[in-house]
Amino acid sequence: MIEIDERTSDQIDLLAQEGNVLLDDDNDPEAAIQKWTQALGLLPAPSEKNSEALWLYASIGEAWLQLGNEREAQFAFGSAYRSPEGHINPLVLLRLGELGMEDKDPLPASQYLLRAYMMEGKQVFEGSPQAFEFLKKHQTI
Repeated sequence: MIEIDERTSDQIDLLAQEGNVLLDDDNDPEAAIQKWTQALGLLPAPSEKNSEALWLYASIGEAWLQLGNEREAQFAFGSAYRSPEGHINPLVLLRLGELGMEDKDPLPASQYLLRAYMMEGKQVFEGSPQAFEFLKKHQTI
């Protein structure tokens, strides 16, 4: 993990908060993505080696999902997954599983979903009953 200085960390936090307001209060996912991408640009390269990258990429992925762009959401959640602690983040695992449910090979999606289930239980699927049904169909739980 790469450490960043306090000033940069504060700038990243401010941009992240502005992105949250744009997404949650103003319902402007595109502007939120711009703020979070700007924050990612402040991280030392490679950005995925920084702990802040996990929640920035996951936020970007959520915004892309709101915009209906699954390809960009897949890229963002994949980047979140490769960030520190991303491979054990239930939301990241859930979203990667959901995004992979339409693939020809159901195994990767079901494995992501199973890992999310193992960490959080059935409540991780509260907003996604179709993902839980997919998991039951493709894994023994």
